[in-house]
Amino acid sequence: MSPSRDERSGMSGEAVRPAGKITKMEVPCRLIPRAIILGCDPDKRARKNGRMAVKYVLLGTLDATWAGKQADRLKKGEAKLKELGIELESIHYTQGRYDFVDVVDAPDAEAMLSFSVWYAGRGFGRIESLPAFEPKAFEAVTKKAAK
Repeated sequence: MSPSRDERSGMSGEAVRPAGKITKMEVPCRLIPRAIILGCDPDKRARKNGRMAVKYVLLGTLDATWAGKQADRLKKGEAKLKELGIELESIHYTQGRYDFVDVVDAPDAEAMLSFSVWYAGRGFGRIESLPAFEPKAFEAVTKKAAK
């Protein structure tokens, strides 16, 4: 079976060695902000423009004027996320301190900050964005901290 186009180009975290064998890439992490903290597992994290995407959990509140205009707010928000290169992974509506919890993959912290500022500027409400870490990355950080 021949390698897929993504495997030949290295886009899936794989690289073709001169002998034609597919092996794991060793150093795409140096291009990623906070790579040491976030860990670098090309098989588990999406790529955005040659960089690893950062997963964020968004805790949001809705402004009262937009609470009844859900479809319009959602349509505008999804368009802005797409424009910024942020992929919406899931949306969950909640009761309590926050009105919703979303999970996204962002190309970088600046894109996430841009979305948060845009969202508040439109009067939709407020968003608290939290970088989320895979268990493997968290374990690596705790081992480093214990030294």
